[in-house]
Amino acid sequence: MKSKKKRRQRKYVRFEREHWMSLWQGDWKQLDDGGWLLAFMDDASHRIMCYGIFDKAATENAISVLMKGFQVLSS
Repeated sequence: MKSKKKRRQRKYVRFEREHWMSLWQGDWKQLDDGGWLLAFMDDASHRIMCYGIFDKAATENAISVLMKGFQVLSS
């Protein structure tokens, strides 16, 4: 019979960026009416940087949201 070693529980480590605008996270969410919401959030500040609502979740829609977000930030 093999002896089982007890594993120590690892400390929780947050993988959150320190500096604003160094990493964005994006996610799709299906809405109750069947539409799709896409939002991009800054990892450090947790602010929604850009979003869009679409009929379908598609790469082209994600690119258009990101392009609009970058235009707003650069102006």
